[in-house]
Amino acid sequence: MPRKAIPFILLWSVLLQPMAAEEKPLSIQEAVSAALQNNPEIIGARQALEEAKGRRLQSEARPEPHLGMSTEGIPFSLKTADTTEINLGLEQPIEFPGKRPLRVKIGRLGQDAASLELDRVQLSITVRVKKAYWKAVLADRTVASLETLAELLESIIESSRIRYQAGAAAYRDVLRARVERARLQNETIQARQEREAVMAELVLLLGAPAEGPFVLTSDLVFVPFDRTLDEVKEAARTASPSLRMAGLRSQQAEAASALAGKNRLPDFSLGLFFPSIRFNAWGIAFGFNLPLSRARTEGERLEATARQAASAAAVKARANRLDMELETAYAAIRAAADQVRLFEQELLTEMEEELRSGLNQYQYGKLEAYALLDLYRTYAAAKLERLKALYLYQTGLAGLEAAGEED
Repeated sequence: MPRKAIPFILLWSVLLQPMAAEEKPLSIQEAVSAALQNNPEIIGARQALEEAKGRRLQSEARPEPHLGMSTEGIPFSLKTADTTEINLGLEQPIEFPGKRPLRVKIGRLGQDAASLELDRVQLSITVRVKKAYWKAVLADRTVASLETLAELLESIIESSRIRYQAGAAAYRDVLRARVERARLQNETIQARQEREAVMAELVLLLGAPAEGPFVLTSDLVFVPFDRTLDEVKEAARTASPSLRMAGLRSQQAEAASALAGKNRLPDFSLGLFFPSIRFNAWGIAFGFNLPLSRARTEGERLEATARQAASAAAVKARANRLDMELETAYAAIRAAADQVRLFEQELLTEMEEELRSGLNQYQYGKLEAYALLDLYRTYAAAKLERLKALYLYQTGLAGLEAAGEED
């Protein structure tokens, strides 16, 4: 092979290698926006709203007129008489007054309820995306924290090795530190696997084809929550889609019950006919149906009454559930906030000072290796627990948004 061809072959082989996928930044706001556009549950709720619009349009439609033809004067014999006449005309059904407005009301309330159901699903998906995002951030920051702790542990191992070589420490001190490093490596591997799993969960919620890998740009930060429980309850009772939807369902059931009562009353029909022989004449027809089937009307009444009672009970149950979930979520937020303050203002600062002091004391032989490793483990646990407290705080805030909405 010519020597001049070798560089070209090497360059070509490099170009043919698959390029590593570029990480795309993803903030929590971008994640929520993507889910609202592409999540299958939201798309299904949008289509359900279109179905409700279709039912509402059908409920507003008036009865269709009938085109009819009739004959008169047909003799009993096979001979056709000159008096046989054919009538051609239109007949218009007319509902009993009050039926159509009730039917229209039922359709419009159904559409409004479907619109609120879309709001509920969007809110539920938004909160699920936020929780999944914060869970992925927790996993990502846990991996980063473990990697930082690994660097700190390496300095402890190096100090142990130096003291052992100087004859100031036993080899078991080095072994303890190495075992601790192996344990930390296992924990890091597990954390990375967890990160991949929660990222996959987040991508599924977004609903779009995977465009990752993503780098999460929103971090776990503590922003104090200063609203009172009464303020939270008042706002939620006004804005809750589920509670408002339960109220609409109750109104819809009430209108259906009234319509069932009116279905016992007859509907009418009015017709206009033109005869085939007497062209200068016309005829009219008037009629009404006879709702004699007591089973049908009584069945409609029983069904509507039961639905109305169930809807009224559902409104009370939904309101009670909303209050209970708000109280639970609010208490969880307060507890998580206290934990965050405890770690950030007291424990982490104290542990950092203790660990720094312990490292200095160990280097001068004033602290045993096991005591130093114990300080290290406590510091590592404090860092990870702080992340968990921040995660619980953020997911608590997200859960408060959708209290009473997630079935």
